[in-house]
Amino acid sequence: MVDALEFGDVFTEDMGVLNHGRMKIAESMIQFKNEKTGKLNSVNASDLEGLNWQRLGNRPGIKLRFKDGKKIRFGGFKDSDLEKIKQFAQQNWHKELSSGRSVYRVTLDNKPVFEVPLSNVANCVGNKSEATLEFHQNDDCPTSLIEMRFHMPADVDDEESDPVEEFRKAVMAFAGIETETGQPVASLQQILCTTPRGRYDIKVFSKSSFSSWKDV
Repeated sequence: MVDALEFGDVFTEDMGVLNHGRMKIAESMIQFKNEKTGKLNSVNASDLEGLNWQRLGNRPGIKLRFKDGKKIRFGGFKDSDLEKIKQFAQQNWHKELSSGRSVYRVTLDNKPVFEVPLSNVANCVGNKSEATLEFHQNDDCPTSLIEMRFHMPADVDDEESDPVEEFRKAVMAFAGIETETGQPVASLQQILCTTPRGRYDIKVFSKSSFSSWKDV
């Protein structure tokens, strides 16, 4: 039985920023040392709930899921590394390295085109036949994705269905986004924004804010 695995030139992904370093996997803990800052981060393997493999960019990666809901993604592995990690997880943690999935996945010809980590979603807004995902921003990332818009036409044969609202509710639920139900501290109507372009209704609550897109 292998006591530990070490991988050089791997990275963690933090909302668009790739932090390169070295990773060590042991029976009792998982460590990552940032090569730029020298900072060593450690987590207890006993807190691990599960792990999945997925591709990050054009390289194999793994996503670690912890009991407190925290998720950490590592990328930059070789294809042969996944089999080593799979065997190590089975022998030392009694866990399977399974295929990863996101709550929202876009497929073409039954193959995934891209996935959206819902932990990065700050809000989801529906407007007629269009749903908009708004993302948290990382100040360390020079170029970041602000929003994604999806056109979802209604089924003409099913007037009761509302695909945009169903999508919005699913995203809000699985992303764990809390919505305010009390009275806002302030409300701003039809505010014109240049980026992202459009008019917004903005509600400011005591602990958060909410924006609703109107039109372009």
